Amino acid sequence: MAEVKGNTDKVKSEKLTSSIQQVYWNKRAAFAGSKGIVEVLTNYVGNNSKIKIKVTDSSGKTIKKEEKKISGSYMAMEIPIPEDAGEQLTAEVELPKHSLNKKSKPLSVFPPVQISNVKWDKETVHRGEILKLTADVKNFPTGADALIQIFEYDSEGAHDLVTRFPAIVKNDKIEIFWEFEFKGDVKDIPRHEESESGYLPPKFFFRVNLLDVFKDSGFVEFKDFIRIELKDGDGNPIPNEKYKMYLPDGSVREGKLDEQGTALEENIPAGETVVIFPDRI
Repeated sequence: MAEVKGNTDKVKSEKLTSSIQQVYWNKRAAFAGSKGIVEVLTNYVGNNSKIKIKVTDSSGKTIKKEEKKISGSYMAMEIPIPEDAGEQLTAEVELPKHSLNKKSKPLSVFPPVQISNVKWDKETVHRGEILKLTADVKNFPTGADALIQIFEYDSEGAHDLVTRFPAIVKNDKIEIFWEFEFKGDVKDIPRHEESESGYLPPKFFFRVNLLDVFKDSGFVEFKDFIRIELKDGDGNPIPNEKYKMYLPDGSVREGKLDEQGTALEENIPAGETVVIFPDRI
């Protein structure tokens, strides 16, 4: 910090020395194919002063070269890290008007992370069922944490985050189990006649995050069940009654109650189901 001493009853002009205080990356290491941010802090450098940034790898190859302007003694610039970048990147900053330059400490660059075969072990899932989530990983340390995010799919892109949890990478693989439970109310799922796009079943996907790299799985579709029970006015079961189910996707199922006046219909589209007894209409 500059210090100026003198009498307070006199007007005095003092020229403050400009400087580049720091040039640094926002993190110490990154993967090729991801991004890093170079940040610059200055002292006594006017707004809109020209600043030149040059980023080179360990072989001296120029990765990025650009001119920007300082604002509020600060500047930040996002740097895409090429797939073929060397083991380190260094940022050099120059203020031409002030004849100043400064280099950052190197950013370590690791080979690009690759995520593949991100998948569920099933295509449909029921309440309380255990799902296995797997993925293959390359160029990521064994024993390091990945982040798993599970979303309910939205056709307009506003996917709802259901949950998130860590998973350990082991032998270039991720394998973890998750118990499915539908958190919403199936009555809120539009039936086929209530939506312009028709019935859209609840679908879920999961995302594997490895630092700046992520990849999504395909979908698993939620299937529900319904238990039907028919009794008379005294609470006695009515057996062997025919029933018809109008399912939320517009399809129809028919069946017959058992001797106890009950039936269990499984693997049906999730949503509000209408049940009628044709012989009692």
